[in-house]
Amino acid sequence: MEKLPCLNCHTDRTKDLKPGRKKCLFCHGGENIRKELIEDGTIDVKFFQPSPSMVKKATKIKVPADAPMQFHCYECHKPHKKVRPDWGNCLNCHANVPNVGKHELHVKNMGIKCKECHKPHSWRVTNEIAKKVCVKCHEYKEPEKFIGL
Repeated sequence: MEKLPCLNCHTDRTKDLKPGRKKCLFCHGGENIRKELIEDGTIDVKFFQPSPSMVKKATKIKVPADAPMQFHCYECHKPHKKVRPDWGNCLNCHANVPNVGKHELHVKNMGIKCKECHKPHSWRVTNEIAKKVCVKCHEYKEPEKFIGL
């Protein structure tokens, strides 16, 4: 991964030296969000100057506006340490989840990782995922029925 200059993320407009999610989405979002961030002054183009090749190479994500958990990217992605999260860390914040429905069987007994069923940026287990993942071992059911909720 190409190193970013400090001022690409930490400009004079950044509160508490913690850039918001929108700053990450400048490179990791689509063209529309880049235009919006420049026009509304969220991005200080005087300091924030990632190279066009860096923006092009950046993994693109789409965080649904209705995702139940709206938090900063750096809560899972540690830009000064390990940018790619260790998915075992999900249970640091979601410690009670294995006690809900049939999670315990899958997480504790079978060692299935959270990301195998849950999309990290949207949380919800979709029918699309259930049809791909759950049917490896089970007859298809809608995700809510399968987990026992």
